[in-house]
Amino acid sequence: MSSAYSIVLERKIEGFDEEVSGKTWAKAGAALDALAQKAGVRTLIDSFSVLPEEAAGLFEDEGLDLPNLPSETWSAAEDGAKTLRALVDAAGNAENPIAEEVVQDLKQFQRVLDTAQANGIRWHLAVDY
Repeated sequence: MSSAYSIVLERKIEGFDEEVSGKTWAKAGAALDALAQKAGVRTLIDSFSVLPEEAAGLFEDEGLDLPNLPSETWSAAEDGAKTLRALVDAAGNAENPIAEEVVQDLKQFQRVLDTAQANGIRWHLAVDY
């Protein structure tokens, strides 16, 4: 089973499809986090959040005790878009060999966050298993 990252918008944008496949991005997560840190921007995983009810289900499925879970949090779309621009720019550098399919994922996520920013909508990163 492979995981995928996805963007969750605080509210829907009428007529806009924010669905993007984030499987390649998830696979390259560690390399992208290192690039973000090198570029001096927040990593995208810093914007991870989940509804406590969803996390509770995962803990129960694994037979684990439920910890005290924080509330769902939101990040400014501008911050995520800034990170994505920095990652796309860094991926174009020969010193940072990032697969083209990862760059395409990043560009699609950047499109979503640019649109969210233009509409004043916050977001958070989700992980689908």
